Amino acid sequence: MAKAKANAAQIIDLLIENATNRRWIENKNVKHKNNASEGWFRYDTYFKMPVKGSEECTERFNQYKATLVVRKTSKGLFLYDLLDIKKEASTPHESQETVR
Repeated sequence: MAKAKANAAQIIDLLIENATNRRWIENKNVKHKNNASEGWFRYDTYFKMPVKGSEECTERFNQYKATLVVRKTSKGLFLYDLLDIKKEASTPHESQETVR
């Protein structure tokens, strides 16, 4: 999943645009009292990556779902991390983007 996370970083703007299911979580950890003073938001997002075959031709796409973690402060919202990356075996979501 580290490779999926590294590749997803190339399309982070699209992951944010396609994010759904926003939910707020209270900051309960003292170490984040300054950088997430007003809590956290989590969003669900989806993306797909090509699987290359012989001669670098794309054979298929692996589809993933993940959670975007965004910290909230008095200055605004800031992307913190991409977590819970899981490969999906279901049909693709309409809003998925491809990492090239």
